[in-house]
Amino acid sequence: MADIFISYSKQDRPVAEALANELIAHGFDVWWDFRLYAGDDFHDVILEQIRNARAVVVIWSDAAAASNWVRGEAQEAGDKLISTCVRGFNLQNTPLNFRYIHTEVLDNRSQVLEAIRRKVELARNAERIILQQTEAVRLETAAVSGDVEARYELGIRYILGEGVQKDEKRASQLLHQAAEEGFAAAQGALGAMYEKGRWVAKDEVKAIHFYRMAAEQGDIDAQFCLAQLFINALEEHKRREAVVLFHRAAGQGHVGAQFVLGLLYDIGMGGVVKDDKEAVRFYRLAAEQGNAKARNNLASYYAEGRGVAKDYEEAMRLYRLAADQGCEEARTNLSEAQDKNWDPSSAALCTPGEKTEPN
Repeated sequence: MADIFISYSKQDRPVAEALANELIAHGFDVWWDFRLYAGDDFHDVILEQIRNARAVVVIWSDAAAASNWVRGEAQEAGDKLISTCVRGFNLQNTPLNFRYIHTEVLDNRSQVLEAIRRKVELARNAERIILQQTEAVRLETAAVSGDVEARYELGIRYILGEGVQKDEKRASQLLHQAAEEGFAAAQGALGAMYEKGRWVAKDEVKAIHFYRMAAEQGDIDAQFCLAQLFINALEEHKRREAVVLFHRAAGQGHVGAQFVLGLLYDIGMGGVVKDDKEAVRFYRLAAEQGNAKARNNLASYYAEGRGVAKDYEEAMRLYRLAADQGCEEARTNLSEAQDKNWDPSSAALCTPGEKTEPN
């Protein structure tokens, strides 16, 4: 399916070609009749392309206004039509049934491009909604038949309103059904819902229950979230379990867990003994996945030579990477590092804050 069909008179081919090339340069898929091949039925091919296009741009000129082909194409376009004209064209010469439509001179490229963008985006959104509705119907049928994954996916759609009307009660029902049947993603989703009080009443006991169910199945996000709930608990056994869970998730590549473990070993908290080499190991794992906070904290180790060979250039590289990602601590450290009297041990440390995020 082409984004844009261009309708024009052969006398205006250079104008049409210039517009087509510009639209292609902006990332649109454009169809104009140079794409017709020998043996093609002009009428059938053009009709199909207009019906499938998201927008139809007609270029009016005296020749185009007199062309049965151009008038017919513009008529077939219906509400997809974007009316433009060449410089100097008298709008009074526009075919009668198109005079009510605003016509933009092609030289006003910014206005023409904006009209095309809006029209194409509206069409894409309409297509997206139709696809979502079609998929929701399929999922509904599968869910009724007992498909546990379909119940989970449909539950999420009822939360987001994708292809269906938002319905928190129906979403909760479907997710609970999927969770009870052992679907880890549904268990993790319910854990987050109960923890944050979104779409259900806030309930930490239930959040822990569902997170644990998913975590025991190896769901690394659930392991991470459960660990976050436990790391600052008063009960020592919960803090110990949190560290175990962070290690499990980190070992499977969870960047947030890797960063938190780096921090725990960095400052010695949560029952973890301070260990510079372990802090470097986990910060590096998270940094290699692009975590800005880990890059900032790892940079301080290179700057001081703690747990790793001192490497000022590597420290600056990591600070720059983190600063470019919007890390305020890294920007501060990078600025202060330019001072020859800078003490690396005073570098600002990134911490998870109230709730550690994966990235």
